Amino acid sequence: HIVALQAVSTVPEGLSQAHELSKALPDYDHVWFEPAMERIDHAKGSAFLARIPLPRRHTRALSLRAGTDDTNRRKILRVQCDMANGIDVFNAHFSWVTDQATDNLQEALPFLAEVRGPALLMGDFNFKPDSPLHEQLRSGGWLDVWAAMRPADPGYTFEADSPSQRIDYVYANPLLAARVKSIDCVGKQGGTPPRLSDHLGLMVTID
Repeated sequence: HIVALQAVSTVPEGLSQAHELSKALPDYDHVWFEPAMERIDHAKGSAFLARIPLPRRHTRALSLRAGTDDTNRRKILRVQCDMANGIDVFNAHFSWVTDQATDNLQEALPFLAEVRGPALLMGDFNFKPDSPLHEQLRSGGWLDVWAAMRPADPGYTFEADSPSQRIDYVYANPLLAARVKSIDCVGKQGGTPPRLSDHLGLMVTID
């Protein structure tokens, strides 16, 4: 019902890549693109694509450290969905620079803590499963769905041509964890450019 996209850009006509995807996907009529960086002729950010309306939307801007290799501004997005008796879905895209990712996560945690019902946190975290940053989520009761449901599968998602890293995640909070039925990688490995993404996707099904 709902897709979270990261590193979404605008196209020359002014629409985002998420809007372009919406045109190609039947029933995915509802799009929310939220730019985190805007220039005169270009914007880049994250987006939700959904079959259901997304009337309740929230964002939290994340700070940017000076002097690192990552010059991208970022935001974390939250939608409150009416599906399955109500679920909050967060869309995160953290930095690949460890110090910056630490800042991103610490700023995101109070935003995550605002939710009072079932919730999912999805996105490109840019840090691997052995990163100590995961403990900050686990200590708040969040469950790494892939690690819990498929512990024997490395779940590599990057880079799509020949995946060798798991840096994309779905986390469920305690009120939703028991309702998660499955999680799978989606997308085509290998091939030649152009490709849809440099990441494989994750698909989670909830009861």
